[in-house]
Amino acid sequence: MFDISWTEFLLIGIVALIVIGPKELPGVMRTMGQWTRKLRSMASDFQHQFQEAMREAEMTDLKKQVDDMAHDIKNYDPLQGVRTDVGSDRQGHRTLGCGGGACGGAFLAGSHGATGGQQHHRYRHRIGGA
Repeated sequence: MFDISWTEFLLIGIVALIVIGPKELPGVMRTMGQWTRKLRSMASDFQHQFQEAMREAEMTDLKKQVDDMAHDIKNYDPLQGVRTDVGSDRQGHRTLGCGGGACGGAFLAGSHGATGGQQHHRYRHRIGGA
């Protein structure tokens, strides 16, 4: 605790015995024990309050993270990428003159890129597609 060895405690005890006297030494030691107990109790309470405050701060951060994740999950649309791809492929069919089912309405996601759509259009018309 205070880094005091047994020999130093013995020296303090002998000096206390001489200064205080053998008659009052037990009462003084009891009082010193009570003070020590109170100091330890106060230090322990302070430690617990500090740890509780740290836990509350961590819980507040965790709650904020969980709320953010829940908000992201509520706003997540798993089909958004598919809708975007399908919409761009349909637009590719219209751009290439396949609108109204001229290519049989068949299109795959990503089939109408800058060059891929033109190749698909030529291929469909070369093999006898409408």
